[in-house]
Amino acid sequence: MDRQGRTVIIEPDNGRRYHAYQAGKCPWPNDEEEQDRLDLFHHVHVLALDGALYRAAIEGDPPNVLDIGTGTGIWAIEMAEQHPNSEILGIDLSPIQPSWGPANCRFMVEDVELDWSYGGQKFDFIHSRGMIACIMDYKHMYRQAFDHLVPGGWIEVQEFETRIRSDAPCDGSKRKHIDEWLRYLDEATISVGRPLTVAGEQRQHLIDVGFEDVEEDIYPIPFGTWPKDPKFKELGRFQLAQMLQAVDSLSPAVFSRILHWDAERVRQLTSGVKRELMDRSLNLYCNIHFVYGRKPGI
Repeated sequence: MDRQGRTVIIEPDNGRRYHAYQAGKCPWPNDEEEQDRLDLFHHVHVLALDGALYRAAIEGDPPNVLDIGTGTGIWAIEMAEQHPNSEILGIDLSPIQPSWGPANCRFMVEDVELDWSYGGQKFDFIHSRGMIACIMDYKHMYRQAFDHLVPGGWIEVQEFETRIRSDAPCDGSKRKHIDEWLRYLDEATISVGRPLTVAGEQRQHLIDVGFEDVEEDIYPIPFGTWPKDPKFKELGRFQLAQMLQAVDSLSPAVFSRILHWDAERVRQLTSGVKRELMDRSLNLYCNIHFVYGRKPGI
């Protein structure tokens, strides 16, 4: 049990706490360390959008908003504060959201991969972020989102690429641990049907299930303070901090559960990955995809 009396799962090899509801489905932990990372993750997205929470062409306060994979609830809470006439529902596998917050924001433990009900409620805006490695069938999720939107309602999906790029010519040996880490992550997540390399597929998924006016905005996000531009330098500072934590969050469960590595082998690889991420000479970055579309009808 945690301090709130909730059932938790702590893996002995790494000491991290994981979702008890639908245990094993999501490889990301839900402990305090991960919650801090999720708030940094949120900050990176907001910085990328110059303070905005979304790119969809929403006017006024959408009456009902659903936030899929709400995590700490920070996006939902800020959305509720900025749209006081909206009702925001955040869903997640873990009840880690605060009990305080705006009166127009509430949270529910829910598995988005199961059949949706919500009492027949329809939404005007559905938001999803950071669901990589957690979803097996994106089209099924988007079909349900389509069915639970009002005509003219919007959906927005925000996903990082799990491809670390370089803005400088370099010897591949300088990032050999990163490349090895990504290769093994791909192998593991693909083998269980929850691949990481899905950010670039979301636009077509939305089109395939019937969304219209689908747009995709791609933002480069640096790791570290190597960019000269002040905005990207600040973005890189926060992105590097959250990525160093992400390496420790994602790796233990994936490598131990699926690939059956021991803890020392995982530690050796991730230590090398983190050293390379901090190497300013590599000019590393990745892309965030902001994909949004509208249900026909208005």
